[in-house]
Amino acid sequence: MYSKIICAIGLGPREKAEHILRRASELIDRDGQIVLVHVLESVPHYVAQSLPSSFELSWMQDAEEKLKSLCARLDVQALLVVGAGRTAPTILTIAREQRADLIIVGSHIKDVTDMFFGSVVDHITHRATCAVLIDRH
Repeated sequence: MYSKIICAIGLGPREKAEHILRRASELIDRDGQIVLVHVLESVPHYVAQSLPSSFELSWMQDAEEKLKSLCARLDVQALLVVGAGRTAPTILTIAREQRADLIIVGSHIKDVTDMFFGSVVDHITHRATCAVLIDRH
């Protein structure tokens, strides 16, 4: 069992997020803590200039509301963290700051973008200082 689990959740298919959160609930110690993390990938500067100044804030608030809804649906208590930046490094930073002993990430079908930008899961797996569970559900 684990005392602090980081659940890296994308806002894609709801079933995948629910599965990852349920898995964390099964693995957490009785007095442990789940940290539900979603990272908004940084928008390039040249794109951000054409967006309203409140865009990132509203995007972050929307993500937080979706995470709250997920926790309520599954009746799971979790600390919610919505960050902005490069996904894998941000997740790793949060895991270090929270002193996590497990990170749970979902896998996806590799595509051409992984060849150019690298996979978030690969990056986390190779650089994490704690255990990593890759959920292939």
